[in-house]
Amino acid sequence: MEVHDRRTLSETIDGRVTIRSGGFLELTGSCDELVVESEGHATIRGTVRGDAVNRGGLLVLEHGSVVAGRLVEEAGETRVESGAQVAGIGPQPL
Repeated sequence: MEVHDRRTLSETIDGRVTIRSGGFLELTGSCDELVVESEGHATIRGTVRGDAVNRGGLLVLEHGSVVAGRLVEEAGETRVESGAQVAGIGPQPL
């Protein structure tokens, strides 16, 4: 799934969610993988069952969010609030 505009997802998404430039995602549900591209924005309140990769946008993991895989920051700004759970921090992108 690709996000090009403003979206709130509260359901389960099977597969990768990619936030493109200018896209904004508020995830309260879950997805398999998450990629934030340059000038994209994602706020996670739910669960990423695999890796979350920031390739130049803004990625915010709020209190109560879960990343079951790695959190990879290639570029951009990544904020991890107190109470967010991340299984691993890794240099390897998806």
